[in-house]
Amino acid sequence: MRCPKCQAENREGRRFCAECAKFIDWKNYRLGRLQSEVRTEYKKSVFE
Repeated sequence: MRCPKCQAENREGRRFCAECAKFIDWKNYRLGRLQSEVRTEYKKSVFE
């Protein structure tokens, strides 16, 4: 999974990014990605 700040690849479950040391809240990160994917799919279906 990528760090939301620096985009460095991190293994899932890390609490802090290995590159920039930013705290990673995986629960909210995954929820945000899911919401983004749903939004994208919705826009595709509406505007096609």
